[in-house]
Amino acid sequence: MADTNEELKRIEDELLAEEPQDIDKLIKEFLEEPEPAFDDPDKTEISDEPVVYCNYSNDYGKEQKKEDEDAALAKKKKDDNIIITLLAVAAGLSVGIIGVLVYWLVKYL
Repeated sequence: MADTNEELKRIEDELLAEEPQDIDKLIKEFLEEPEPAFDDPDKTEISDEPVVYCNYSNDYGKEQKKEDEDAALAKKKKDDNIIITLLAVAAGLSVGIIGVLVYWLVKYL
C-alpha cells in the first residue's frame, strides 16, 4: 500500500511539473488570431450559372433519360384525367344535393 501511495505521489509530481508548460502553450495558441475558413466570410458570391442540386442517396438531380420524361408525362396526363373525372363526379353530386333541397323547399313550404 505504501508503494502504491509513493508511486501515485511520484506520478502526481510529474504531471504537476509538466502542467505549466502545457498551459502556457495552450494559452499562446488560444490567443493567436484564427484563420478564416474562407477568403472573405462576409462576402457572398452569386453565380450566373443555375444551381444544380444533387442528392446521391436517391439520385435526385441527375439527368433523366428521354424515356423517363415520356413516362412522367404519360403519368401526369393520366393523373389529370383522374382529377377531371373526380371533379365531374363531385359537381354532379353537388347538383343532386341542391336538387333535393329545392324539392324539399317546394314540397314543404
